[in-house]
Amino acid sequence: MIDTIAIQLRRIDAPNNWDIDQIANRLDSNTVRTIKSTDSVCLTGKLKNMKVLITQDYLKVTGSLAKYYFDNNLQTMDHEDIVTAVVWLGDELGLPIERGFIKRIDIARNIIVKRNVRQYLDCFDETDGYHRDRINDRLLYKKTNGTHSVTMYDKVKELKKNEREFYQYNRNGVLKDKNILRYEVKLEQKINQLLKYKTVRVVHLRSKTFLKKLNDFWYMKYKSISTKKTFTFSTDIASYGDFKKELLVKSIKDMGIASLYKLLEDLRKAGKITSNKKAYAKQDIKRLVAGSSSLIELDQTVELMSDIEFLYQNVDKDEFTHLKNQIVKKEIEATPIDQIQSKYF
Repeated sequence: MIDTIAIQLRRIDAPNNWDIDQIANRLDSNTVRTIKSTDSVCLTGKLKNMKVLITQDYLKVTGSLAKYYFDNNLQTMDHEDIVTAVVWLGDELGLPIERGFIKRIDIARNIIVKRNVRQYLDCFDETDGYHRDRINDRLLYKKTNGTHSVTMYDKVKELKKNEREFYQYNRNGVLKDKNILRYEVKLEQKINQLLKYKTVRVVHLRSKTFLKKLNDFWYMKYKSISTKKTFTFSTDIASYGDFKKELLVKSIKDMGIASLYKLLEDLRKAGKITSNKKAYAKQDIKRLVAGSSSLIELDQTVELMSDIEFLYQNVDKDEFTHLKNQIVKKEIEATPIDQIQSKYF
């Protein structure tokens, strides 16, 4: 459930362990540099994928906790994984990291979807309180006050671009021919206020109540994003005239036939049309709506909401296993029964 995290540990919270040289020796690599804003010297380094910054007053660790623990963030951390990863991090740094403050935390999950990820991103609209930014296979909603953001993107394409080795290893396995949408919420400022805590420390990650609050926040932010209906055409559309007809039929259905009949009657009473023209118009409306529609409303938002709901209700599941189970399930749905029996049983 948790991915990127930023932890700040103050020197006053680790007085017996604060030896910059010893901490530096624990890192995979380190460099001394100057912080321009304060003109003070600091040490930066890496611990696996985690970026580490050390000054005389504090230490900051930033990176994907999932990648630190699993070496990838396709797998999703459950409560036990999170606690273990934090213990490892503290042990490797030689610091009481659980006394630190959480300065950023990302809640994210990966969802197998039936269609190309872009088709799902097309279903989301401008939303009050957010700045919306759409770039190809990524959709970002940034809260106007800067406290948090909501992002959805094509996880397979992101892995192919940024995690080439992992992608190559799994492209013919769990990733083969799959559409994976990643939905993540980043809490970036005033985390304590967003979650209604006085302060938010790393030790809170041990609390299932705290993780439930994160899960609730992740779920509610998805529900807060506005969606819109999306459509496509069947092969019956052959001309602009067909297109105009479909738009007319959709408008009739949206308004309701009864409402249109009432409008026709109002026109007749006002002397704008004759009774014969009213009768002809009613027959024309019936004829239009009786035909099969070539304008098909897509159901991506329904499918995605169902998956989001499942993950929200099953926060403690091993979702990487679930991811693979989803793949099998969706292959079964699309495969003739005789092939299924020979392949899976």
